[in-house]
Amino acid sequence: MNVIKNKTALLFHSFDCSNNEDNFYDLTLLEFKKLIYDLSKELNPNKITLTFDDGYFSIIPAIKYANLLGFKTKAYIITSKINSRGYLSEADILGLHKLGTNIGSHSHSHIDLSKLNQQKLIYELKHSKFLLSKIIGKEITELSIPFGNYSKNVLKTCFDFYQFVAISNPYLKSKKKLIPRLSIHKSNHQNILFIKSVLQGKLNLLFRLKLVLMEFFKKLIKPKIYKKLKLIFLKN
Repeated sequence: MNVIKNKTALLFHSFDCSNNEDNFYDLTLLEFKKLIYDLSKELNPNKITLTFDDGYFSIIPAIKYANLLGFKTKAYIITSKINSRGYLSEADILGLHKLGTNIGSHSHSHIDLSKLNQQKLIYELKHSKFLLSKIIGKEITELSIPFGNYSKNVLKTCFDFYQFVAISNPYLKSKKKLIPRLSIHKSNHQNILFIKSVLQGKLNLLFRLKLVLMEFFKKLIKPKIYKKLKLIFLKN
């Protein structure tokens, strides 16, 4: 079985989900199961972390299947959506925690943290942590940054409240306490060779160049334009 050489995790959102605001990130449960089953045959699932952003109700069967195969799982929750239609309830979150899934925050309101003043930024981070910690009866130590947008101050403030912070790009080099992730969506979920190469730390030269360019453009263009450009650049 091939060796996992870095700590890049895979990022998923929802499955067969009609209320996902961005259908591009919604897979069928069958597509998800096929992907991780195939991965489990080529890589050690115990060394791979699957993360799920937003807190959609549809992640429950996906997580249960992933756990069955031996993958590590993490669910990052938008706390303002808890108990809302199509999202996890407090009981669901506690249930996933008891199954061994690590519960983390995805902020309270799922807003671009880089656009907030310091007071609002602290509220988004602190309130979400408080609510989730109360639900599972344990301190929440991880955060997934909404939209992947952050400044140095945002990142510093995140680490004031959380031990680990997940981002939405696979990093060229490992950075302590940052969790790099490869987003899985409609355009790449069938490309198991590419996904496997990222998990093994074997990013090809072209993809490395794309990542560098995206980090450069991120500082110069508006978030909506950056998001569209990112989908084009990182399509595989």
